[in-house]
Amino acid sequence: MTNDESNEGLAQDERRSQTRRPAEDTVLIRTLPTSTEAHVENLSDGGLFVVLDGAIHMEVEFAAESGVPPRRARLVRCQSLPGGRSGWGLQFDPETAGEDDEES
Repeated sequence: MTNDESNEGLAQDERRSQTRRPAEDTVLIRTLPTSTEAHVENLSDGGLFVVLDGAIHMEVEFAAESGVPPRRARLVRCQSLPGGRSGWGLQFDPETAGEDDEES
């Protein structure tokens, strides 16, 4: 199976251009601001689907021993996972890059 065949079921925006690497860090996530207005697209007794006019911004703070400074990010993906867990895809805002990144 080629790489293209293994990605057939993925939406175009799910294909990533940057290399991913495994990580075991713990982070603290703060949502910015604390509330966001959204438009309800559909509603049922079990829940609702909402659409936001903008992104949900967050601050991501890595464990002190990692040496990674806090970064701002925006939520780009949210997925339900087994066991009542959820997975979030966060994209770093370029203006909050580390000092080493800003000098290049």
